[in-house]
Parts: sequence; C-alpha cells; structure tokens
Amino acid sequence: MKPTLALELVCLAGACLLYCSWTSAQSEDLTQDTMFFRSQKDSFQLWLEYSGIGDKLRAEALKVDDGRISLCLSFACPCPDSAAQAWQGLKEGFDEKHYISLEQQLFYKLANMMEVWQSETCLQISGDYEGPERSPHFFRGIYFRDGKLVVEPSAENFPWVINSKDGPD
Repeated sequence: MKPTLALELVCLAGACLLYCSWTSAQSEDLTQDTMFFRSQKDSFQLWLEYSGIGDKLRAEALKVDDGRISLCLSFACPCPDSAAQAWQGLKEGFDEKHYISLEQQLFYKLANMMEVWQSETCLQISGDYEGPERSPHFFRGIYFRDGKLVVEPSAENFPWVINSKDGPD
C-alpha cells in the first residue's frame, strides 16, 4: 500500500514540529541581547513605579549569562531593619488584593518583559550588604526549577547571588 500525499504531509509536519521543539529546548546565548535586557530593566523599574512598588523596591543590578538573566531588586530604604519591615508591609498589602503572591507577580512580570523562558529567569530581592562575605540582611531568591516557582529565603541556598552594590549592569 502506497502512502497518500496527505499522510506524507502529516509525517513531514510532525517531523518539522519535533525538530522545532528540540531546537527551542536548546540553551541559547543570551549575552548577545544584553542591550535589550538593559533597556527592559529600565522598563521593569517603570512598571514597579506604576504599580506602586517602586517606592519600596528598585531594579538595581542586571546580570546576563549565556543561559540566564538575573535581576537584583534592592530596597529604597537605607536601614537594614527597614528592609524586612518594608518587605512585610509590601507583601501583606499586595497578597490581600491579588490572587498570586508578590514573588510570583515580580518573577512572571520579569520573565515576560525580558521575553525569555521562565527557566532562564532569576530574580533576587535583597537588603543592604555588610560584613566580609557581603551577605544581605534581607534576601529572597526567586527562580524556576522542575516546573515550579521556588522562593529561597536565604542567599546561602541561592546559586545566582548578585551583590547589588558591586553587581554588573
């Protein structure tokens, strides 16, 4: 029995889709689009201000690797103790009014604005740094792993820490 033209076209289309999904799953070098990501960092800051979060958080440092974009948000308040209080107030106020958490909103907005996969996105929120290791007083690391959004409350368990004062931009 000879395959029909329709069957051949279906097989060809299936092979093309399989190839496209395989190539899109390959890690791409994001560093070639660094200028775009820097402009989007500024746009993210504008969104923070527009949404009422910009008085507490600011987009501080951006790091672009070949397979990941990392953005560090820092607190507008200078006092380390104020960072934890500012976060608590911001989070409680946001979570009362929205069906997703503040961490989810920030992360998904970042991935959307940067136009990258969630698995290529990393968001860090940190307070002032101090000490020889320059560890932050307040820290939240947000990233995507195994199909889930992960929020790390500690810099020790977060593999992509950017020091907001010395971080690349």
